Amino acid sequence: MMNQCAVFVCVIAAITAVYGQMSKDEPMKRNDYSRDIMSFGKRSASENTYERNIMSFGKRQPNYNRDIMSFGKRASNGFERDIMSFGKRIPSYDREIMSFGKRSLSNFERPIMAFGKRSADDYERNIMSFGRRK
Repeated sequence: MMNQCAVFVCVIAAITAVYGQMSKDEPMKRNDYSRDIMSFGKRSASENTYERNIMSFGKRQPNYNRDIMSFGKRASNGFERDIMSFGKRIPSYDREIMSFGKRSLSNFERPIMAFGKRSADDYERNIMSFGRRK
């Protein structure tokens, strides 16, 4: 009977030792980010061998060039954003077409469809005066 208890205790001790070793290795495997596919922005021990240039999500890298779509930030290499300047005034940007209610530098005359306003050349509305007597 004593022999069976000793064997039972030895088996339990061996299982506990194996389980304890496995539980120590598991967090180390989780912390090894060099093998993790979804490790956005985390640094691993083997950083030199594992390059993460694609989709670096806001992290600045020396060789990563973000001049395209730089939305409001000035690039240091003279990146010109004349097209789609989003409301910013550029001296070379001419906005005379479709100036929506603003007078441009040219003499823009609107005698047709003056909608209740008399123009400089005395615009008369004789047709359909809507019940008004002359």
